[in-house]
Amino acid sequence: MKGKALLNNRKKKKSDTLESTDEEVKTILEEMLDQQEKNNEIVNIMTGKVDLTSYGISQNDQQLFQYYSNKMKPEREQMRQFWSKLIGDAKKEISVKKDGQIKGKLDVSSFIAAYPDFVEAEKKGKYKNLPVFSRYLLETQADKLPERIEISFVIDNSGSMNAAKIESAREALAVTLLSIDDLNRYLKRNAEQLNQKIEVLSETWFFGSQYYHMKEFNDKTSGEKESADIIRSIVRLNSNDGATDDASCLKEISGSITPAEERQMKKGKHIKIVFEITDGASSFPGLAKNAVQELLSKDVALYAFQIGKNSTASESAFNFVWNDGYKEPHGIILGEQVEKLPKELLKAVKKNMQSIFKG
Repeated sequence: MKGKALLNNRKKKKSDTLESTDEEVKTILEEMLDQQEKNNEIVNIMTGKVDLTSYGISQNDQQLFQYYSNKMKPEREQMRQFWSKLIGDAKKEISVKKDGQIKGKLDVSSFIAAYPDFVEAEKKGKYKNLPVFSRYLLETQADKLPERIEISFVIDNSGSMNAAKIESAREALAVTLLSIDDLNRYLKRNAEQLNQKIEVLSETWFFGSQYYHMKEFNDKTSGEKESADIIRSIVRLNSNDGATDDASCLKEISGSITPAEERQMKKGKHIKIVFEITDGASSFPGLAKNAVQELLSKDVALYAFQIGKNSTASESAFNFVWNDGYKEPHGIILGEQVEKLPKELLKAVKKNMQSIFKG
């Protein structure tokens, strides 16, 4: 009997509790990350245990990608910890006063209004259901978060991207794409637990003399397709594409934004962020600047990273496209410190996600 009473008390206590506390949300997130490590099918896919030849990915491609995945494993783990804290903090609950509740301290104004009921209750000795007590409920701020975040990576694959630049770009893309995939997977799988519907998706574009879409926003396709696109984005980066025409690619991204999406972006329900990685100045700086301005006018966040030794002229052209004439600079020149690219890209991703989740 005692066990049954204890169980009933626990059930009653559970039913009386309100929304999840901050500590409970953090526990949920930790459990999600542990579960993801144990059951994440992407592990099998990217280690070559799943046949991706139908997506144009060979075993050699998978092995090459696995090299970069293993190399950037510490940075990816740091990002997992960052995601956990970020989402946990974003789900912190705030105390909001609710009038006329049956628990808590006596609310004077409610007591005066309900005095006749109080007199009647006093005769019966039952005060439980009187709406004369103030109560503070914990309510989340989840409704302020966007429903969809799209992150585009625009990568220079021109002939001037030498081996060191390609290596750094591959490392940066590998850890960033996998980290975004980590975030989106556990958000999607646990939306109900977190009382939150939100997607964080990625795409990649390569540009040279021409541009092409290497990875799509895979929100409605299989995990295999997402994995194949991530692998392709790394192993196909090979400096085989001639000149540096980023203008056409940026223009394509801008043109793909529908009026409906633009309205959602204005409301803060849809977020778009574009990161460009290039080793020099645009072949068409005027057109590139026009495309950047057009994207900014649509509330797209934009960042560019220049890697490799620069001439004064090319540095000036890069600044013209990305930094000159704006309230805030959008271009970062790393120059010969090419090895800093993965760290700087992750830092920029973190900064943007913090501004989204924390406001």
